Amino acid sequence: MANKDIHPEDLGEFVVETKLQRSNKLKEQMKEGVDFGKIEGKTSDFLWVGGAAKLAEEFGLNATLKEINEEPFGEGCKITIILDIVESDGKVVGTGVGTWDNGEILGNMKGARQRGLAMAYKRAYVLGIRYASNSFGIFSQDDDVVRYADEPQQQSEWKPNQIQEQPKRQYDPDAPFTPCKEDENGVWRVVIGGKEGTPWAEYKGKELIDVVKNDVGWANWVLARPNLDSSCREAIENAATGKL
Repeated sequence: MANKDIHPEDLGEFVVETKLQRSNKLKEQMKEGVDFGKIEGKTSDFLWVGGAAKLAEEFGLNATLKEINEEPFGEGCKITIILDIVESDGKVVGTGVGTWDNGEILGNMKGARQRGLAMAYKRAYVLGIRYASNSFGIFSQDDDVVRYADEPQQQSEWKPNQIQEQPKRQYDPDAPFTPCKEDENGVWRVVIGGKEGTPWAEYKGKELIDVVKNDVGWANWVLARPNLDSSCREAIENAATGKL
């Protein structure tokens, strides 16, 4: 009787698709205007929450609330949402951070806290799913962030007998973002800090490898910036993989 045992060589080459390949295949099935969008003058495809949900389903990912912070901002508040991105077995494979402040206009409403809370959550979800699915090279940040950054900000009205306020410097999405630099000894260090009283405020001057190792949320936030300086991106990725 012939031997019916199956040998590995009889199965041929077994190809394992990477997350990036699976994400690319899924994008081909997505619909522009439903799952992702485009902005005139921008080269990136911007992932929408519907597309993020499809990526999450493809990779068996869920988002759980890790932390919510609310702090004073001008005459209102700033909300920060931090989500853990977890696989079906409960393993945390990523982190998403989303923010909103009352200076943003949602629709025709300014300072709508409840809508802002939902916006911060959505931003954290989209960012976290992008990196957990390795689709950050296919999709950029959600387009509402870019649209808001591109909108001209109203200048403060001059009032008699008062010093004219300097106009706020507008964020240039195309300017290089350099959150870290190599010092004279060849050590990469963080050169930006968060607001006073927040943990990120203490990162300025610290070694990059220590910050990336201990705070995935900071690394994800930096890597999500489309204008991140290429040398900084390489240093952060090397720090995350132990190559720095």
